[in-house]
Amino acid sequence: LPDQELSPPDGPPGSLRSHGPGGAAAFASRPFIRATDPGEMAEALWRNYRVGSARFEDTEAPFLALANGVRLEGVRFHYCRYDTPAQISFVAMGGYRQVFVLSGSSEFTLGGTKMALGPEATGLIPPGSDFDAAYSQGYAHIIAEFDEGALVRKAERLTGRDFAGLPDLPLGRALPAGRFWKTRGLVDNLADQFANGADEAALPITELVQ
Repeated sequence: LPDQELSPPDGPPGSLRSHGPGGAAAFASRPFIRATDPGEMAEALWRNYRVGSARFEDTEAPFLALANGVRLEGVRFHYCRYDTPAQISFVAMGGYRQVFVLSGSSEFTLGGTKMALGPEATGLIPPGSDFDAAYSQGYAHIIAEFDEGALVRKAERLTGRDFAGLPDLPLGRALPAGRFWKTRGLVDNLADQFANGADEAALPITELVQ
């Protein structure tokens, strides 16, 4: 069978579910998207994210895709898992996004620049980006999406200086995950709690925001 390429339905894209103080428990519980069919997953992506196109390879393995997320003050966390190779185009995605690969590998294409990531590397995507994401079979990640204004305020508190914007950041290229060992450790903690259905993720999420 050929690969399955799907086009978005009419209508504006939706947005990820927003949670209040109970969001940590929601993030660690069952995903709010669970799809066992490519068309079902594509529809869910178009309803909840700014997606231009979605393509899933046809394999002998059963199709399974999961997504979850939580929004706190100044930061959002996005979890996804694809048991089937996937290629998805995202449009005008907000916030600074730091990608932490939990399993498999991915390649993000931003303005012609390719950023290959695996568990040994992390990467930063700037606000307002259009990008293509290619995910391997058995892929999973958590993305920490930081609000630009919140990051500027954090930098001002840490340095005691005023900033018109953020200083130069290493955007759009793979960075050794070892440089972010503490952040990655907190992300792994969250991923473990997510996988085991725990509901006590508030502390690591709070630490990761800091």
